[in-house]
Amino acid sequence: MKDPRYPVAQEISMLPVIWKLGVCNQRVERQMARFLEPHGLTLSQFDVLATLGDTAGLPFKVLSQRAFVSGGTLTPVLNRMEAKGLLRRCKDERDHRQVILELTPEGQALYEETFLPYVDRAQGYVDTLTSEEQRQLVYLLGKLSKAIE
Repeated sequence: MKDPRYPVAQEISMLPVIWKLGVCNQRVERQMARFLEPHGLTLSQFDVLATLGDTAGLPFKVLSQRAFVSGGTLTPVLNRMEAKGLLRRCKDERDHRQVILELTPEGQALYEETFLPYVDRAQGYVDTLTSEEQRQLVYLLGKLSKAIE
């Protein structure tokens, strides 16, 4: 019997969509974490590394807006990366109230060593879809994301 609360067929209801999105996200995160582990990086640390890589540094606020790390999590991630010698905090020469976060030479070298292989690995997952399917997926996920906001 069809449930009157759900106007669409059960096979295209929100539960399978949400479940498959969650499973896909978990699998990608697990695979990417395995890739980063030998480099001594967590996913959050790599996100910061990738955001700061090839820049002259960014203010904390800008980094927190660009990175996929939440504000409350970002400071401990930065502290651990600083302790590893991957980044440093510098005073902004134009505005001494701001702190600029920049990669150290070691951090930049690790970025250069890991970024393209990380992207290639992720691209390999997406390449199982045709170009048209990739465009559709990006469009549909964007639409779903806006609906969730």
